[in-house]
Amino acid sequence: MCLPAQVSEAKKKEFLKQARKRGYIRVYKHCPIKFDLFIDIFERKTGSIHGVNYRKGLRKDKQGHIDIINYGWHTFLTKQAANRWLGDTNNPHIMTCYAKPSWLKGLSRAQATFTCLVFPSAKKKDMTIREFKEICRKHK
Repeated sequence: MCLPAQVSEAKKKEFLKQARKRGYIRVYKHCPIKFDLFIDIFERKTGSIHGVNYRKGLRKDKQGHIDIINYGWHTFLTKQAANRWLGDTNNPHIMTCYAKPSWLKGLSRAQATFTCLVFPSAKKKDMTIREFKEICRKHK
């Protein structure tokens, strides 16, 4: 999933200004459950770009050295945009993730790319701001 047309610098600065004021950016990530034939179990994955096993907490991008253009955690800025892209009105595999403004790498109208992303517990599919800040403090 590469980002479509990039937004203007003015809109990007306004977005970052609002995000810095709040201290976080809430985004939505598609994390489907895939069946592994060799292991014979169902596992939650982190999506099509990073098809790694799902794990809660802070995840750093490890693909940067392989593909300079498309690396990073690709996310949606709104749940409606994620549902529209996936063609489903209420997709159960969409997780609410959080990021710091400094982790933003690319921004388009409905999508963003981050170098780091904080994933919630798979059962809850969401986390509080307090949990997000605590996870960030642990990884300083």
